[in-house]
Amino acid sequence: MLFCLVHAAWHDEACWQPLVAELGHRGHECVVPVLPLDDNRASFDDYAQLVAPRSRDRPPRRSTPGRA
Repeated sequence: MLFCLVHAAWHDEACWQPLVAELGHRGHECVVPVLPLDDNRASFDDYAQLVAPRSRDRPPRRSTPGRA
């Protein structure tokens, strides 16, 4: 299964490393897009354009929103 893990405003992609490692050990694949949170001009649409291509590798089986 492919997981797309997106960090929040006060985090970066490193916050997901323990989970990425555990999911990898269980045979899953993860993508962790990096959002340009230091760019004050970036909008939610800009974030979506970074996340969507990374999460389209495979169709989702189910979607469960979560927070880091």
